[in-house]
Amino acid sequence: MSNDIPETVFLAGSTVELISALTCLSGLQINDAIVFVERNISFDSSAMDPLLAAARTRFSNVRFIELRIERSVSEPTRGGSFFQRLRAVETIRKQLDSACQLNFKIDLKAFGKRVRTIYFTGLHDYVLVFLAACRERTRVFYPHGFDHPRHQLVRDFDHLVRPRGFQTVIRTFFRQKKHFGPGGLAAGGLGHLLPGITTVSLPFTGVDRVLTFRDGINFVPNETIKVSGLGEVFRWLLELEPWAASLRERHVGSRRESVLLLLPECNRHPIWKENSNFGKAHLCLLQAVFQGLRFKRVVIKAHVRSDGSAAEWLGEFLEGQEREWNIEILPKILHGIPVEALALTGEFAAGCSLASCSLPPGLEFEIPHYVSRAASTLFDEGWSEPFWLKYLDAADMLINEGICHDIDSNSRNALR
Repeated sequence: MSNDIPETVFLAGSTVELISALTCLSGLQINDAIVFVERNISFDSSAMDPLLAAARTRFSNVRFIELRIERSVSEPTRGGSFFQRLRAVETIRKQLDSACQLNFKIDLKAFGKRVRTIYFTGLHDYVLVFLAACRERTRVFYPHGFDHPRHQLVRDFDHLVRPRGFQTVIRTFFRQKKHFGPGGLAAGGLGHLLPGITTVSLPFTGVDRVLTFRDGINFVPNETIKVSGLGEVFRWLLELEPWAASLRERHVGSRRESVLLLLPECNRHPIWKENSNFGKAHLCLLQAVFQGLRFKRVVIKAHVRSDGSAAEWLGEFLEGQEREWNIEILPKILHGIPVEALALTGEFAAGCSLASCSLPPGLEFEIPHYVSRAASTLFDEGWSEPFWLKYLDAADMLINEGICHDIDSNSRNALR
């Protein structure tokens, strides 16, 4: 069994990341690989199950292995964060050891020695452990979203996309100290000098190549490769059951008279109680989008990593505020497919969100995507305590990079 291990590994943690991996497999003509799919990050399996089944049929030589990693729910305490992190990482490593033993009859360390190329997107906790086991292998960063990489990602997360080198090692050590303190820095140094002694150290995160689905990427400081075939994968996706039947029923005779509202990742529930302006911010955004339009129809799509409760609450809120609007919540079965795929159906005149990078113009989906600085400012002010993400900053980044349009400006004329 161990002799049958392919030399190429993909790591995916959601339906969107899995579709990205499938596009890379097809566009780069990779016929023999392993794709590890971490299931716990996505709350709803209704989209992942049929997608995995179809992927196994289409890519018969690729092995798809599902990971179900159990994690501690306790928050790190001051002074004890290093030891809590150490226990958490060791727990994940043991689970990955078990997965490798079950599928390949060898542990994670031995598995890492057989791998030649590892593709990853996003430094999830289990991804860090995998990278530590494959420390000297060829590393390829492939897109987390279909518009990556963006300037902000390269600027704020240069340890992800920097070529391997001494400067990247220094950056890694500074991040090690920031996250885990002096104890983590010492353990990280020991782990880098003697690989295998400790798994708490951040792996060497410089990469060899960066993949993208976009044109005009000239700001990444290492080799960038554009992957083609994304549209073909989306069209294949829309033909799969159970999505095909649902979409045929929805879009027969549709005439681009709907606006698609994308919700942010709402893993913290209920978000409308945590943020007093959750409803008001989305109402402000939609009022700006609908200004001067003859139709007032909005379809709400929950985030792929959300259980849909925020969409249900927001639908009721909007109906109470604007009774003449026609509001629909996208069926749960369609939450897990990328919004870019929905753009191919012809139903939507535009998409909008507080700060989403979906429907980037560079991917030629023919419908614009709008954000509102006014709505994002309102949303930022609604938290009862500081929040890790500033939507106004994200909206400004999307506007400045030409990925989304500012609906507060004259760009709304493009809808008419």
